Amino acid sequence: MVFSASVDENQQHEHELVKALTAHRVDGLIIAPAGGDQGYLEPERRAGTVIVCGPRRGEPRRRLGRRDERQRGGPGVADGAMTTLLTRPDPPTAVFTAQNLVTIGTIKALRRPNRQHRVALVGFDDVELADLVVPGITVVAQDPAAVGRMAASVLFSRLAGNSSPPARPFSPARPFSPARQCPRARRAPR
Repeated sequence: MVFSASVDENQQHEHELVKALTAHRVDGLIIAPAGGDQGYLEPERRAGTVIVCGPRRGEPRRRLGRRDERQRGGPGVADGAMTTLLTRPDPPTAVFTAQNLVTIGTIKALRRPNRQHRVALVGFDDVELADLVVPGITVVAQDPAAVGRMAASVLFSRLAGNSSPPARPFSPARPFSPARQCPRARRAPR
């Protein structure tokens, strides 16, 4: 039997879900942690529960001001952070955004002062309608199915007795452009 749940990038919710799932005596857990400290899982690990942690996505998002879903304000926070960066004496010539909503906010901030042709933009996560934005956006799209297969493979291997030290496997992602299945070159003029 498989249980599935979303922690919504909320550490407290993550702790509650793990507690609820382990109360059902699950053999293993696959978790994409909301925070950096998974010490609360130690009692479950000692009790024999196999735990596989998938890619943790929360930390990189905070670099452009992104916070918990209820606090971050969606693309507006990234828009404000990017607007601030653009007013610096040495504004960025290239930006890498760590999540699709951050990319949307960044696009808005670049368009307002007509800087979208002067600042190269690469986003992590696909953006709806990215192929309609001029200039185009190169994104590094995640492959959730491949990540899930990889995590399940590790979990089943552990359940079958593999006791090798924990490892950090490669996370499947690929450069992606929705229209052409390839990155779009964007070069900032000097």
